[in-house]
Amino acid sequence: MAWVWLRQGVEAHRALLKADEFSGSNSAGETYKNFYLGKISALDYFCNYELVKIYSQTQLLVKNPQILDFAETEWLWQFQDQEVV
Repeated sequence: MAWVWLRQGVEAHRALLKADEFSGSNSAGETYKNFYLGKISALDYFCNYELVKIYSQTQLLVKNPQILDFAETEWLWQFQDQEVV
């Protein structure tokens, strides 16, 4: 999920740079600018409040591997050889 947010953040940043080149006071331009600023704000939230939880959740799995005893290996790794687009 983090790579999706990162990709959106990069594209939002690029769009904002282009918007600055054509800065004007029309409402459509402001609407798009606000949209991309919202994307960057959501990325900031994700990185600061959701992504940081990964370490503690990983430690929980490392210390208690039986948590996943019910799961079949194929359920967890079915896409490992496929490229994610």
